[in-house]
Amino acid sequence: LNSISGKSVRKPSVTITDADVVEVLLTLRKGRMHWKPVMRAARLGDQIAITYSVTWRGRIIEAQENTPQFVVLGSESFHKTIEHRYLLGARQGENISATVLLPRNYPNFDMAGRRVVFNMLVIGICKPVLPSLNRQFALDLGLSSGGTKTIIKEVRGVMQRNIDAMIKHSI
Repeated sequence: LNSISGKSVRKPSVTITDADVVEVLLTLRKGRMHWKPVMRAARLGDQIAITYSVTWRGRIIEAQENTPQFVVLGSESFHKTIEHRYLLGARQGENISATVLLPRNYPNFDMAGRRVVFNMLVIGICKPVLPSLNRQFALDLGLSSGGTKTIIKEVRGVMQRNIDAMIKHSI
């Protein structure tokens, strides 16, 4: 190895901000989120349960009529156009027919790039509910006691230990 004599070595410095802690806490809360049924029109971020069939030239090419499909509006996990144009604002019990162009990378190669009709039934709508930063949340995280202050202190401590370990291994 070459000598580092006479050379300077800088140790990285990282400061954990309150915003950093808030971001980690939000991520932890989202990981323990649950869904609460609502009786209103579907909004962005809601989870909507639908059954559907897809037809092309009057022939059913795909059907999910017995098993509900759960779609989080805005996630674009189902079909972007359908989520934004047809399911946003939908209500439980509503039947929706949507004519859309399937993307070229659609899993069913024979149907990729074709115009099809989605016939959907909205079974239910749920809103996301984040857990509170309280004693129960602390217990869920594996902390033996405490509430909000304990959770924040522990999260900041874990973040600092992770940073310290990364700095130690990078030098």
